[in-house]
Amino acid sequence: MSERNDNGNDLSSAPTSAATSTTPSSPSHPLMKSVSFSTASKQNALSRHQRRNIGLNHDHRSNDRGKSNLPQSCLSLDISNFNDGAPLHQQKNSDVIDEGLSRAVRWRNQKHDMSSSSIESEVGTSQGEDTDGGFMVHRSKRTRSQTTPMQFLDAISALHRAVARKDCITAITHACNLFDHNEVESHNFVIEKGGAHVALFKLLSIVISRASKTAGGTSIGYKGDEVQQLCRSLEMVHRASAAYVKLSYNEVGEDLIEALLHVIERCLDNVIRDDGDKCVLSCVQLLLYYSEMAAPKSVKYMASRPGLMQLLLRVAASGSMIDERGKETALKVIANLDYSRSGVSRHRRNLSSTDILLLDTLIESAYNTSADAVRNNAALGLNNLSCHNEHISTMSEEKVLEVLLKLLRDDNSLTRQYAASTIKNIAKIRGNAVRLVDHGYGTLIGALLAIMESEESDETRRSASKALKDMACADTAQRMSEHVDFVKILAHSVLSDSKDAVREEAAQILKQLSYTINAPMASHDDLLIALIRATFTDETVSLSIIGKALLTQSAESQNRKSIMEQKQLFAGLANMSVHSQHANVAGIIRNLAYDDEHKVALAIDEVFYMLISALAISGEASKYAVRAISQIATNADNKKKLANYKGLIESLVKLCRTTSDVTLRTWTRKILAGLVVSIGL
Repeated sequence: MSERNDNGNDLSSAPTSAATSTTPSSPSHPLMKSVSFSTASKQNALSRHQRRNIGLNHDHRSNDRGKSNLPQSCLSLDISNFNDGAPLHQQKNSDVIDEGLSRAVRWRNQKHDMSSSSIESEVGTSQGEDTDGGFMVHRSKRTRSQTTPMQFLDAISALHRAVARKDCITAITHACNLFDHNEVESHNFVIEKGGAHVALFKLLSIVISRASKTAGGTSIGYKGDEVQQLCRSLEMVHRASAAYVKLSYNEVGEDLIEALLHVIERCLDNVIRDDGDKCVLSCVQLLLYYSEMAAPKSVKYMASRPGLMQLLLRVAASGSMIDERGKETALKVIANLDYSRSGVSRHRRNLSSTDILLLDTLIESAYNTSADAVRNNAALGLNNLSCHNEHISTMSEEKVLEVLLKLLRDDNSLTRQYAASTIKNIAKIRGNAVRLVDHGYGTLIGALLAIMESEESDETRRSASKALKDMACADTAQRMSEHVDFVKILAHSVLSDSKDAVREEAAQILKQLSYTINAPMASHDDLLIALIRATFTDETVSLSIIGKALLTQSAESQNRKSIMEQKQLFAGLANMSVHSQHANVAGIIRNLAYDDEHKVALAIDEVFYMLISALAISGEASKYAVRAISQIATNADNKKKLANYKGLIESLVKLCRTTSDVTLRTWTRKILAGLVVSIGL
């Protein structure tokens, strides 16, 4: 199946490396429709441009394959300390830089063709945040008016040429102002045609390398906001569509990630002091783009990269040093590294001290009282951790259950959903289910019931109902059923919830309780009332589940008297019959008819009508109905009532003629013989 971006465009043809075509979609970029020139003129323009602006004495592409003719100062970068000892692939980077420069120069020389193309949109100057499924993504709301492709490419060309610190600052400042908008097509353009991501990566490498050198025995270090503006520019450029973010990752992604981690670590260590919090925010935002739009390749690399998770955890737990947007973004990246949004594992990690640190960090973040998004992503992280079997036993500790209780009561619906889903995962182990039920004398049950009763979000209510269903087992059924209004709220959900899945989950919980709760337990009467009340639902699946629960209850002799005492019993069974639950209805009547004390009460027209309806259905329904009639007919007065009820003998005769079940036919003939005798035929 082909992959598509958020706009529904097919991404399956997107390029995967710099060696292939760099055009993810059409041969002509939307911003470059008016450009038309020959290959020869492009090559001549490239050569002229390089001699004029870069100072090369020969063509940009060397005849010696694999080597680059970029100035040596751009390539001989001491960046081996980016990932604390894991060297980068400098030769690969030089080829990519060479390719990026080639793009920018090749398009720059089309000035007379580009002058008619522009990016026209409304101008905005406010900074803001976009919402993506409840998670706040930091993006500028600015748009760029009347910016031509030529202006973009001039800025990128300046980035490619910059080496000296003064030139770097000038080029970066201009690029920062130019790229600060949310026009996806223009960001696609500067990646595909200009190689802006390559140019900015090159400059970041230069700045990091220069900062590690010494002059006169003194470390040069980081000066001004040079690094912060570079990281901001990189984040801006990657506000592109998924195909172009993937293109960027395939060309410079892994090495750019190493550079970003280096910057984040220096900011946290207070080595980079000027706007360090903004710098960290830009870096983790770019990591988020890669983890979401360049997956699964990027996620596999990032999740397995030593030290990356610990560094993100440092960001999430950095206190007032980093603002809340940086923390929430770091938590989102962590969540992406473990699981996709569908809950399918992308990359499994072994249980380690990092997992323990992650759990503690998530718990601390969940207690954050000032930022909804931080708590939301902490809840998401806990949910993802609970999907690993090796974490479940650890997550049943009191400190985790207490924070989950807090998250269940959070003001944010999505946070409550994640917390309920985490409880569901933890409850997979029966011992954990007992701890969950007993925690705080049932406070978790109360919080989940409150969500089922009053939550507006369908998905959050469903998560709560699934959590309660997994908590319900033979060891917990009695304690759960004794909770105030527990079965009453479940019956109400079966009857009136707007989402069928929640109705079905609530019915499943009642069914699970019916296996364990029997007379004379204190909660048995409440359970029966809830089951009878639930028989009036009009949702077929839920009604079938409730029917099976009553069938289970009626199979136990100690329960039958209590069932027969329910005032709405026959009305509920009639509703089930109307909704084609004939097998369950006939089975319940059969079980109740086993007791002599109930046979007279069952010999009424409403019951006879339901049994005739069941006789017309092949399979279990007709078998149960025949057995029920046989049991009721053991009473002489009942036998006459059955024989005189209109349509009953005819239905039995028809069943004898049509059924292929020999045993059923024998039972039916025996009943017919008795009925005929009772009325003197």
